[in-house]
Amino acid sequence: MAQYEALCFTGGIGSIDCVHLGWMGCPAGLRHFACGGNGKPKLSFEVVSTNSHRILASTCAHYGTRNDKTIVQFDSFVINIRTKGMYS
Repeated sequence: MAQYEALCFTGGIGSIDCVHLGWMGCPAGLRHFACGGNGKPKLSFEVVSTNSHRILASTCAHYGTRNDKTIVQFDSFVINIRTKGMYS
């Protein structure tokens, strides 16, 4: 946390982003859930990591039609940061 305080991000514990991976073995029945804007099936994972590249949390796989803003709403790690007293 000291690294984030030095950068004026007081209370920061990590960086968050979604990783979108191509899904070569996508079953035909799930293509409409998994195909995003480019028409290729993919899976997305949201990852929270520190500046030293330590992974603090990761979500389960989400279908490629969900964007980052939607996935973060279902992330229990982010929900706990927002609601639990130990993080605020």
